[in-house]
Amino acid sequence: MDVEFGYNILTKTIPIVLTFAIIIIFFLRKAKNAYNPENSLSFNSSTDLLNEERREPERVDINLDVKLESAKGNSKAILSNLSISGAFVKCNQKFSLSDKFTILLENHKPKPLAISAEIIWSNLAIPGDHIVNRGVGVRFINNPQETRKSLESLITKHVKAN
Repeated sequence: MDVEFGYNILTKTIPIVLTFAIIIIFFLRKAKNAYNPENSLSFNSSTDLLNEERREPERVDINLDVKLESAKGNSKAILSNLSISGAFVKCNQKFSLSDKFTILLENHKPKPLAISAEIIWSNLAIPGDHIVNRGVGVRFINNPQETRKSLESLITKHVKAN
């Protein structure tokens, strides 16, 4: 009786354990592939934002005085680490992720340049002793071709000058 009881438990338990092991292995592999940067084809997910290799190659270290115009009001800031698709904006104004605003380069020639942008990350909530430059990372959005061409020209001039 004891041997038969043990045999019945074993024959019913082993398939259940094996099934759970296969499910766990399947999900672990799926999770590993989801976080593998080589499997990411575009700059759409939040995990891509952390992957430095996904950045565009043409970034320039620049410090331009700008004005930020938003629903929360206007403020002065400094535009830096600029590319055709985004930049770092040194500022102390509190923004939320996905806030949209206009970056106005008032000293841009021949006329001021207005760039539409949205917040994609912020370090404003991090304690000051952990931050070198306070500010936000922005992505440029919905800008007309003329604005993008002016931005490309600004980046090209800066690259040639340095």
